Amino acid sequence: MLFVLSLVLCALGASLQGAEAASCHLREVDLCLATVLLGASEGIPADEEELDKVCEPVQEGIECIGNYSSSCFTPLLQEVFDMVISEPKKYQNLMCTHGTNERAEYLKQAPCLQKALSQDNMKPHLEDLMAALEKAAEDKFQNRVPIMCCGLQRMYKNLLDIVEGQCGKGVIDQGSMLIGMSASSVSDIFCRGYEPGAAQCNGLLPPSGTPSQGSNSKIQLIQFLNTAISNWQ
Repeated sequence: MLFVLSLVLCALGASLQGAEAASCHLREVDLCLATVLLGASEGIPADEEELDKVCEPVQEGIECIGNYSSSCFTPLLQEVFDMVISEPKKYQNLMCTHGTNERAEYLKQAPCLQKALSQDNMKPHLEDLMAALEKAAEDKFQNRVPIMCCGLQRMYKNLLDIVEGQCGKGVIDQGSMLIGMSASSVSDIFCRGYEPGAAQCNGLLPPSGTPSQGSNSKIQLIQFLNTAISNWQ
């Protein structure tokens, strides 16, 4: 499920800012995200069985990176991580618990969401995000967070436009939560002010359609994302 992008942002942020403990290795983050993206590669779940199938690896990945962050992040980065992940983690718990109103409401809208957020519809926007993350990793320090945020906000807006166009405005809340653009999420806390068209984003992002290096990227997170997209069912 796409709120795992919150984890990707935090993990990439950790790799750009540096871990605090000498014993910490970013390979641990990569392994955590590989677990999360195993669930994400299942695509958008449309029924109870599909939802249960993606919940376990996502939960394991969230716990894994949470353990890493508590041991390895600087206090400031840990504070940011806690803020960013709180809403996706809360939503994940509600979605993965049988009998909650949130799970029932999601499943009611799920068939349309699955169609709207299909691989064909999402792949170009995820590719744009990967290209932006690659540029962020290579750019000067002060541009890294703005590039990541501008890339995420661009993708969020494009995907929400797809959901609204195919499923109607009434489904937009479910679509927002599904892609991680809900209250207290990455977009609201960490990336406010970096919406498409904002002055802060002018000239920072690669043009839409710019290919990432995919499996050849030097950034292992990009390699994992590329694999997840390739295996999207």
